[in-house]
Amino acid sequence: MGCYGFNMKNSLLIAITILAVGCGGKDESTIKTTPPEIKKEALPKIPDKVTKEFVLDLWSQPNDETKIIKEVKSHVEKSGIWKISRKMGPNKEQLDNNEESEMILKFSNHRYAVWKMTSGESYSYSAMTYDYEKAHYHWWEFGGEAGNDFAAEYYGKLLDGNLIEWKSVILPYDGAKIRMKEISKTAEKIKMTAEASKDGEIFMAFEDIITWSEELPTE
Repeated sequence: MGCYGFNMKNSLLIAITILAVGCGGKDESTIKTTPPEIKKEALPKIPDKVTKEFVLDLWSQPNDETKIIKEVKSHVEKSGIWKISRKMGPNKEQLDNNEESEMILKFSNHRYAVWKMTSGESYSYSAMTYDYEKAHYHWWEFGGEAGNDFAAEYYGKLLDGNLIEWKSVILPYDGAKIRMKEISKTAEKIKMTAEASKDGEIFMAFEDIITWSEELPTE
């Protein structure tokens, strides 16, 4: 795959993550007794430019699930430690390589899901929220270790069945694009696929199974 493919692979190993959805139904008869949601106008404003320092600050805060906006909480209901089993290859018919990774996920500032994903010696920090003004999900990702200090952004839209499809809008590789799609999702197990392409040709494909493992450590 050459130097380009090698560097892309290292970043993509931690670029694809998953958002867990809860399976509890709403009680339509008890709307008045449900916890009040924070008003949109009272939410912390999304910075014009989200930086690595901003995401790391969110990550440094304790897990806080108080009044998380429903657009985030309905898709990322369960904080904790998740285990990720990944198959990957040059296309979806040749997923010959296996990787194991871990994701630690928590909530912050009423509107963000934040997580650290680790794969071998590589890791990244991410923040995700829903942007009411632009009417889509927004996810920022920053590489953590020396030599892989990348930045990426993705937009997400809802599909049928409360699943999300993500598309890259900023990547550290000229002409490269990533498309990620959730295939199935329960409270504790999710399956998703992803493809990386350049100039309209797919050069890497993934299939992930993500399983909730345990609660966050006591802080």
